[in-house]
Amino acid sequence: MSIEGTTFKWLSKNLAKIPQFLKKIIVRIKYGKVRIIVFGAGGVGKTTFKDYVIEGKRALLEPVKHDESYDVEYFDFGNDDFWGELIITPGQSKRRELHWPTLVNEIVKGDINGIVYICSYGCHSMRGIDHKRHDLYKDGDTNAQFLKKYQQSCLETELQAFQKFIVPMLLGMDSPPWVLFLISKQDLWWSERDKVRDYYQQGGVFDLALRKLQEQQEHKQLKIEFCNVCFRAENLETRNGTVMMPISKGYTDQERIGNLDKVLKVMNDMIRAKIRIKW
Repeated sequence: MSIEGTTFKWLSKNLAKIPQFLKKIIVRIKYGKVRIIVFGAGGVGKTTFKDYVIEGKRALLEPVKHDESYDVEYFDFGNDDFWGELIITPGQSKRRELHWPTLVNEIVKGDINGIVYICSYGCHSMRGIDHKRHDLYKDGDTNAQFLKKYQQSCLETELQAFQKFIVPMLLGMDSPPWVLFLISKQDLWWSERDKVRDYYQQGGVFDLALRKLQEQQEHKQLKIEFCNVCFRAENLETRNGTVMMPISKGYTDQERIGNLDKVLKVMNDMIRAKIRIKW
């Protein structure tokens, strides 16, 4: 085939995409990369969220990875509207203290469009834990007794990390980034979903901390959204396979898929609103 023929064939196939691509270039020139930082304690699903955003639902069919993050990681992502970068933070206590302040400084400088803060109602992964060797375990504890202490400790970690690193930073900004809260592990806490909603959004401990922040930030138009999500439906198990919390009865794949779709829609809407994409 001649060069002219090849060119005509390519144009015929891709002509409809050219206007959208040009708009995407305009967004890149005007706003640069859309940069989003993902915060959260260890074991709440930050890496799995990254895989889902970049690769879609097919990534959730891959074998489960439970590798601990040791450093800040950067990944390109995007869609028809923009090019972006996901910044994934390590969540273990000592690594939060090491890395989160530097990332907070990037946000304060105005280099970040949005924040995703992932919680899981205290259902943090236990894949690397032998619960009988955990600091919270006391001789004679049943699995249920240990789980209650572990879950409460994880809830406190979620809130304390948010209050220590994120709240002061947002209070000091005139034009703060949007914040999307993802409450992951929905398959595990589904039977307590009313309590979870109350805790994060209707008068619970986390909600009260957010309301205080929003009251002080009211004139700065702080944009906050919540989404419940389950990336993979799986029991909460220890390193040796002990099931500490099974998937809740009544939780359906239809619920899971619907919420996965909602997460991307809400995040993309928040991105578009922040950089004022109107097409």
